[in-house]
Amino acid sequence: MLARRFMSFLAACPVAFSGLTRLSLQNLCFGDSDISDLLGTCSRLELLSLSQCGSSSEDMLLRIDAPTSSFRTLEIREPFFHGVELTNVPKLERLFCDEDVVSFHGSCPAVRFGHVPCLDDVYLSTIHLRYYYENPRELFPAFSNLRAIYLNNLGTHRLVGTLFILQAAPLLNKLSIKLYQPFFIPPDRYDYNTNTEGETPKFEHRNLSFLELKGYAGLREDIKVVRYIWLVTERAACLKKIHLLEQCPLRNCYGARCACHVDEPHTTLLSEALSSRAASSPEITVELINVPC
Repeated sequence: MLARRFMSFLAACPVAFSGLTRLSLQNLCFGDSDISDLLGTCSRLELLSLSQCGSSSEDMLLRIDAPTSSFRTLEIREPFFHGVELTNVPKLERLFCDEDVVSFHGSCPAVRFGHVPCLDDVYLSTIHLRYYYENPRELFPAFSNLRAIYLNNLGTHRLVGTLFILQAAPLLNKLSIKLYQPFFIPPDRYDYNTNTEGETPKFEHRNLSFLELKGYAGLREDIKVVRYIWLVTERAACLKKIHLLEQCPLRNCYGARCACHVDEPHTTLLSEALSSRAASSPEITVELINVPC
C-alpha cells in the first residue's frame, strides 16, 4: 500500500523527482517494474538505498532493468525479498548488500548479475552468491571489471570456492573475506555446494595485490586458512600484502600491552608455508582487536 502511494506520488510529480541524485527508501513493498520506473523518472539518480523493503512479485524477486539510467550505487539493507536480479544496469559501479541473513526470514536470497559492465566494488554475504557457487563460470563477464570485493559470513570449509570468484574477476586488486567462528554451524538450507572438495581452478591472476582475511584468533595456524592463502599465492603472481585481522581471545584487550601480544611465536604455520617463496613471498601483517571483526 505504501509503495503504491509512493509510486503514484512519483508519477504525479516527475519534474520534482527528475533532479534527485540520492534517494533512501524504507519499509516499501515494490511491484515488478517499480524500481525500473523509479529510475526512469529519477533520471539523474546516482545512489539508491533500500532499507527493510520487499517485493510483491510472485517470486519475491527485486528486478532492476534500467538501461538508460545514471544509476551508480545500490545499497540493500535488511531486505524482505528472496533475491535481486540486476538485469541491465550499465552504469552501476557499487553494490552493497547487508550481510544480516536473519532478516530474510528463512529464505535463500541470491543476487544475479546481468549487464553490469561498470561494476567495480561489491560488498556481499556469501549467501547472496549462492547461485554462483553452484554455477561459478557464469560470474564472467559480470565481474570482468571488478576492482574490489568484500565477502562476509564465510566458513573456512568454503574458502576454496572463492577461487572461482577470483578467476572471474581478472582486474581485481583487493579481496577481503570475513570468516565466522568455526564453532558456528550454519543452517542446512545454506549448505550449498562450494566446490571445496572438488577441483580448484587453474589460472593466473595478474592484478590481485591485497588479500585480507578477518575473523577469529589463530587464523595463522588454521590449516584451512593457510591452505587457502597458499592456493591464492600460487595464482596471484603480483600479490604484495596479506593482512589478517584477528579477534583477540581476551574479553578486555589493552592494545599493544595486552597479554595477547606477549610471547607471540616468530614462526607460524602460515609463515612456514610461505617461506619457500623467498623474495616473491608477500608481506604478512596481523592486527589483533577485541571487538568482532
